[in-house]
Amino acid sequence: NGQVEQLTELHIKPKFEYIDLAKDNFNLHFKDITNFIYKKLDIQFNLADCPLWQVCLIRQEENQYILLLTLHHIISDG
Repeated sequence: NGQVEQLTELHIKPKFEYIDLAKDNFNLHFKDITNFIYKKLDIQFNLADCPLWQVCLIRQEENQYILLLTLHHIISDG
């Protein structure tokens, strides 16, 4: 019919990663953790592959966590 359509998937599970730095008694400094996070955030999303978002939970210490939620701007703009 010549009209553009947007197809969406209703049930998509994000990529979830759990990294336990406390388990192995890593003694990482703030700079090391920051560099690690920047590497995790420097991903390229492929619009043809779902999901367009990822979750990473990093345990630094017993009661200290960092939650990284990385998503393609196309699903958050607007």
